[in-house]
Amino acid sequence: MIQTLFARTRRCPEITLVVARATAVALVIAGAPADAAEPVASAGPIQGPAHGLAMHGAPKYPPGFTAFDYANPNAPKGGTVRLSAIGTFDSLNPFILKGVPAAGIGRLHDTLMEPSLDEAFSEYGLIAETVEMPEDRRWVIFTLRKEARFSDGSPVTADDVAFSFDTIKQKGHPFYRAYYASITTAETLGPRRVKFSFADTTNRELPLIIGQLPVLSKAYWETRDFEKTTLEPPVGSGPYRVEQLDPGRSITYRLDENYWGKNVAVRKGANNFARVRYDYYRDGTVALEAFKAGEYDLRVENSAKNWATAYDFPALRQGLVKAEEIRNELPTGMQGFAFNIRRTKFYDRRVRAALGFAFDFEWANQNLFYGAYTRTESYFSNSELAASAAPRGEELEILSRYRGQIPEEVFEAPYRAPTTGDGVTIRDNLRTALRLFEQAGWVVQNNAMTNLETGEKMEFEILLVSPEFERIALPYVRNLERIGVKATVRTVD
Repeated sequence: MIQTLFARTRRCPEITLVVARATAVALVIAGAPADAAEPVASAGPIQGPAHGLAMHGAPKYPPGFTAFDYANPNAPKGGTVRLSAIGTFDSLNPFILKGVPAAGIGRLHDTLMEPSLDEAFSEYGLIAETVEMPEDRRWVIFTLRKEARFSDGSPVTADDVAFSFDTIKQKGHPFYRAYYASITTAETLGPRRVKFSFADTTNRELPLIIGQLPVLSKAYWETRDFEKTTLEPPVGSGPYRVEQLDPGRSITYRLDENYWGKNVAVRKGANNFARVRYDYYRDGTVALEAFKAGEYDLRVENSAKNWATAYDFPALRQGLVKAEEIRNELPTGMQGFAFNIRRTKFYDRRVRAALGFAFDFEWANQNLFYGAYTRTESYFSNSELAASAAPRGEELEILSRYRGQIPEEVFEAPYRAPTTGDGVTIRDNLRTALRLFEQAGWVVQNNAMTNLETGEKMEFEILLVSPEFERIALPYVRNLERIGVKATVRTVD
């Protein structure tokens, strides 16, 4: 569920708390290639040229579709929306490690393909008109649209695409080196055709990963140091340009009236605001109060406590602010404690399971989150990809290849986390934890959980990235203490 407020006022740790994506939000506010194809060696038949890519099967939208189902292609354009950001910024280059990039800077750069928000793992051509690849997905070729242009009016070419890949992978943030590690080369096959080759064929997502590549202007960046921060508005290929900035305080983007892609299907009904402004606040509390005062127009709330207690204020009671809980089927991402299994104490799966029984989600949800949360039990929770029953059909056929290598419970039922509901208490779960520890060779001696073979005590540190998570981790630490496990909490910036 997305909790949103629309304002209509005046204009190397041992255990880590991991939040892969706590809240997923997608809101729309407002109402055959021409180049001669060069022959390319491949394994298996060639798929394409096609208008889109799917991870599995065929994309939902057919060739020639005019807009995504969730977009309004006739939405009016104009006006200004004011949004908030936390902290500061000192750079308009979001692709490097140095500096803090401005909020919304991605609006300046288009990608080869665009994902749809109503299906899993599918992308459709944006800068790329068509895509083709062999059955084994060893490589992928994109043919670019003739009309694709940068904001200075110059055409987007295959050389720009290859340059973007090489530059971002070699000089960009270390994330990109890891993300593109299995993409070995970018080769131009013509003015509008570019081929990416992959190191292996086991990762079927690689064509979609490279489809997300932002395309930079080679002519612009060749005369500048890509690895330095900059506040010079760059030449981009996207729908917006930087109109005004006050470093560290605010930035305003203006919709480019000459944007080349406004009639491309994946852009119909999007980018409707003539201006998008981000104002920066030093912390979330100040930003919340600024919203109440009408300083910006849209707030997506990800704190259950705030949602339950912080939104009784005059503007809302007067109808100047509208608060909505928007039900959706967007994957929520994964949130949980991640064990560092390089530590020998965590090798045994029964130990990790025992530690899981000491976390009382129901208590935390009732006392800390006002009953607003549901338990994360899948990496794909709140989506059709989450397991809802025991594996069957093709699922079972695939999993059966790994019998003996994965837990047998996988074949019996979907994973369910320990619970203290339906008559089960935390004392019951702690007893279960003690039994699991004993099966793994750990017992309580002198009030400390001790390994019978090595004499090692079960002690570890939980590393947090925000003080907000301390109220989740500290009650967990108290429960662990009741079974002789010593855990400490450390929060880092």
